[in-house]
Amino acid sequence: MNSKEKLILVALLAVFLAGCSEQVQKQELPEATATPSQQSQYSTEELQQFIDCLDRAETVIYGAKWCGYCKKLVSMLGGYDIVAPIYIECPENEEICDKEGVTAYPTIKINGTKYTGARTFEGLAEATGCPVPE
Repeated sequence: MNSKEKLILVALLAVFLAGCSEQVQKQELPEATATPSQQSQYSTEELQQFIDCLDRAETVIYGAKWCGYCKKLVSMLGGYDIVAPIYIECPENEEICDKEGVTAYPTIKINGTKYTGARTFEGLAEATGCPVPE
C-alpha cells in the first residue's frame, strides 16, 4: 500500500469514527429503570434518607441519561426522581459540568473532590459517613 492509499484509508477511518461518535452522543435512551437484578433491596424511604445524607455531605453526580454506567448508578440509588437533589444532567447543563471539569460520566464529587471509589452503597457510605440503608 503506497502512502497515498494509506492517507485515504486514514481519512476514511477518521470520518467513520467521527460519525459513530456523533451517533452515540445524540442517541436518546429510555429513562433508567431497574431490571430485576438491579432492583434495590431498600425501600424508597431508605433510599431517600441515603440520598438526603449524600446531599448533606455535598455529593454531586454528574451524568448523562444516555450513559449506561450512569443509568446503572441511578437505578441502584432508586431512580432519577430520588437522586434529583444530587444529580446534574450534563448535556442539559454543559456550563456547570465544564466548570466542574467533568470529562467522563458518571463523575462523582464529594465536598468538591472527585470520588474514584466503588460506586456502591458501601463505597459511598465510607466516603461520606452516610449509613448504608438497612
